[in-house]
Amino acid sequence: ASFVSAKELGALISKFLQHEKKNERAIFLRRYWFFDSLTEISTRFGFSESKIKSILWRQRSRLKDFLKKEGFDI
Repeated sequence: ASFVSAKELGALISKFLQHEKKNERAIFLRRYWFFDSLTEISTRFGFSESKIKSILWRQRSRLKDFLKKEGFDI
């Protein structure tokens, strides 16, 4: 297993987010950087909570695939 520092992991996540759609990038940051609730995010973006959950689930899946491709063991 390879060791990746927090700094390297942060750089990989930033690289991943650069390729996400603007709204989806913002939703990811509101949830995992600012720790907004699903309710707060759905209100801010005008989507249902279930749509926000779905967007975040798909993003986590894409992020996992991206990190594996970059050599980060999940």
